[in-house]
Amino acid sequence: MIIRGFLDKSFSPPAPAVRAFISIEHLGIEGNVKLLIDTGASSTAMLDKDRELLGIDLEKIERAPMKIGGIGGLVDTYLARNAKLSFRAQDGEYVEAIDIPVLKRDISGIPEDVARRILAMPSLLGRDVMRKFKLTYSEMEGCVTLEGLLNFNGRI
Repeated sequence: MIIRGFLDKSFSPPAPAVRAFISIEHLGIEGNVKLLIDTGASSTAMLDKDRELLGIDLEKIERAPMKIGGIGGLVDTYLARNAKLSFRAQDGEYVEAIDIPVLKRDISGIPEDVARRILAMPSLLGRDVMRKFKLTYSEMEGCVTLEGLLNFNGRI
């Protein structure tokens, strides 16, 4: 199974990304998301832009036991349980069921132009999902693929 990604040219240099359909049934949420392929992210995470676009009400999901940290510091973190990420593959569809962290950044006190860039960041595909695939990324060849590894915990 091969999932084809793309080079997101809104970044310089272009960043590897993949499209997915997310469904969180108990919240009545579904929609398409762009996920930046981030080998530095231990967990797949939904960032502010997609949280807003999908209309996820943080009052309806639980606060995570700890905040997620990254280059920008610690971020308020919530959990959308039993989320399903669906990826279109060459030979069908791959569905990953996960509890996805939903992040909310505090942008108070941040200059408006910086806040705008922060809030425009796409969600992340982290190693929790990525580890089940072989990632091929070549900007020179314009190639981003996730190739399913057979018999990875019997999931693919």
